Amino acid sequence: MITAACPGTDGSERQVRDRRRRERYLEGMSSRVASPAYDRVLERRRAVALARHFRDAEGLSIAQIADRLGRSPATVKAYFYDPSDANKGPS
Repeated sequence: MITAACPGTDGSERQVRDRRRRERYLEGMSSRVASPAYDRVLERRRAVALARHFRDAEGLSIAQIADRLGRSPATVKAYFYDPSDANKGPS
């Protein structure tokens, strides 16, 4: 790759600036920095896994699962909703 020096700067300043720019870009992609949205996704996935366990292994109703998870019954019902055609019967 050929790099042309910016007017008034030498190549080393440009390299430092480019390195800093890359570091800032990659910093936002780091898995070490958890965003609130990512935490929300993880919490929902955990709740879905627990709800499925309670339903399959313990045979609890949606109301009982909602009570254990501290969620509304509508939220727990949404965890079990499958919009795919796999669960549709003949029409």
